[in-house]
Formats: sequence, structure tokens, C-alpha cells
Amino acid sequence: MSTDSKLPNVPQMHAETGYEEPEYRTPFRISGFLCLLVGLVSVLAVYGKPLLIFPATAFALGMIALRRTGEGETGMRPIGTTPAMIGMVLATGFGVYGFCLPWFKDATLGAQAEKFGRDYIEVIARGDDYFAIELGKDYANRFPTTMDLGQHYALSEQGEKILDEFQKSPVVDIVRGGKGQSQWVLDRSAHIYYSYKREHAELIWRDAGGGTTAKIHMFLDYLVDSRGNGQWHIEECTVLSPRYTAPAIL
Repeated sequence: MSTDSKLPNVPQMHAETGYEEPEYRTPFRISGFLCLLVGLVSVLAVYGKPLLIFPATAFALGMIALRRTGEGETGMRPIGTTPAMIGMVLATGFGVYGFCLPWFKDATLGAQAEKFGRDYIEVIARGDDYFAIELGKDYANRFPTTMDLGQHYALSEQGEKILDEFQKSPVVDIVRGGKGQSQWVLDRSAHIYYSYKREHAELIWRDAGGGTTAKIHMFLDYLVDSRGNGQWHIEECTVLSPRYTAPAIL
């Protein structure tokens, strides 16, 4: 008896088993499990923007795992789609957080630097020269609060020199020239930048009260103390003035 290999795949009846249904296999998407694995690893994205490659890879694997069922398959939900969805959620969360973390950090440091700079100007305006000098030092080199600063700067030759130089600073004249009428505000947003493995801030202040047109230019340095707390100090504070640049010279 001849056979035809092109006959359709239809249920057949056998004496022993009755009707025999064709076998179907549920599609298996290994990319879904890989997506979940890489999605978990995406937590590393919080340590730097180059590591955002992990969330991007996880998302791409998830899209592959969730592709529509191809021709010839049964339409049943493939195995691996649930891990893919979980992996994509993790990748999205870690990716967004890792991408926005530098912005959050700069915003926080900028607010802290602004408050410190404002307090520094207030200390100068009140005439607390000793404390203003201390705020110009990094946290590790400041004197303890139990020390009599007035006696130190009065009896120490080096202290007298430092105090004299501070009182002759143009910034001190500008701040105290307002006679309590000045209102110092930021002329522009604080500029936070990273240099020599430390955070720095650049602040420019103007007198909103109209007492002076001069602006104060501050550079702040950020250090972490022994307790893990960040501490700002004044690296440089001068009157804002044009600086030499190559185009201006040439």
C-alpha cells in the first residue's frame, strides 16, 4: 500500500488508543531568564553612567522575549515571559535611578554649598573675623570649639598676620559696606564640579539690596570628616573680576 506524506495532520483512530491528538510544545524563551538575570545585575548602574549598559541590555533581552508568537506556534504564552517582565521592571528602575543620581547629588551638594556660602557672608557681616577665618580652613585643621580664638590671634604673631590680611580683604569691605542693608543672593545657580577626586563648588553672589554692584566669587571645597559627614570650606573668596583668556590677549 502506498502512503502520501502530504496528507494533513488530523486525528487518527487506532484500535488500541482511540483518537490520537497531535503534540504541541509551549515556546520556551531563554532570553526572558537572561533578562531577569541582567536586570538584577543592573543595580550596578547606580555606581556610574557607563554601567547603564546593563539596564539597556536587560531591556533589549526583554523585548526579544516578549516578541509575538511566530508562525507555526500554538499561540500559547511562551515560557520565560514573566521573568522577562520582572527583569524589564528592574532594569527600568535601576536605569532611571542610575541616570538621575548624578543630578540628585549635584542638587544636594549645590544646596549645601549655597547655605554654607550664605552663612560665611553672614559671619563676615557680623564682624566675627575669627570664625570666618576658621571656616576658610578645611575641617581637619580648624581649632576646637573650646579654644579661645581671640587670644590665639591676638598673642600669636602668625595669627595677627592672618587676621590683618583677612580684615584688609576687599570682600570684607564690600560685605560690611552695606551696613546691614545688603541682601546677598546667588547671581546664578551653584556650579558643582569634580576635580582631584573631590567635589568643588563655584558660587557668585550679588547684592539684591542694591548696596553695591560688586559681586563675590567663591570657590568651595568638599571633604568628608572622620564620621563620614561632608564638610565644606572656603577655598578662595574674592571680588568677581574679569580673568585673562587667550582670545583676549591675542
